Amino acid sequence: LSFGATLDAEPGLWWATWGFQVLPLFFLLSATGLRRVANATDGRALAARISLLVVPVLPLYVITAITAGLVGSRWPTLAQVAGFIPVQLTWFIAVYVLIVSAAPLLVRLRGPGLAAWLTAIPVVDIMRFTVHSACGWINMLLVWSTFTVLGLRLAELRQLPRRYLAGVLVSAVAFAGILISFGPYSKALVSAEHIPGASNLAPPTTVLLCVGLAQTATLLLAPTGTRTLAPSF
Repeated sequence: LSFGATLDAEPGLWWATWGFQVLPLFFLLSATGLRRVANATDGRALAARISLLVVPVLPLYVITAITAGLVGSRWPTLAQVAGFIPVQLTWFIAVYVLIVSAAPLLVRLRGPGLAAWLTAIPVVDIMRFTVHSACGWINMLLVWSTFTVLGLRLAELRQLPRRYLAGVLVSAVAFAGILISFGPYSKALVSAEHIPGASNLAPPTTVLLCVGLAQTATLLLAPTGTRTLAPSF
């Protein structure tokens, strides 16, 4: 038996990742309730929030470890598939735990601070390609927390003129297209060994930031989108 990613078998399907990569929306809409955590005077709200995130995945880790042991004893070559892939897919929970911990900072990020935050993302990309590839992992927090910050401001963003949101949508898609056409980035929004270019997911890049901004603008342009997906805003 052999296992592999769909894009490694069919690299021409890279365009599908632009529609199915919805992690920016996850971090955008998961900002619900973070204001309460950020404004709490003690650590109980933060501890409760982290508990809600971590405790449900613990059974998955236990079951995965047992399954990997059983499978590995009979089919050693499949042990990595049984023991690594199911846990790997929960990486975003660890990132979100860090974002929740930084909620007191993120809830106050606006204006010049937010502009500097956004500017740092392409700067980190440049450092990744010119200084050391490990620098790119700084964007693991910068990119995903950007969408959390936007989620905290979703009610305010809904008040923006539709023409402005449409401009953000078109500009973000166009800039992302330029980056994958002339830059060192992969065309796919997930990691794929057989598609040339630097991964846009591990770690996230300016390309993924642009696509996420386009998704956010699309959500805000939808007549009932934010009321349906994020009724608490």
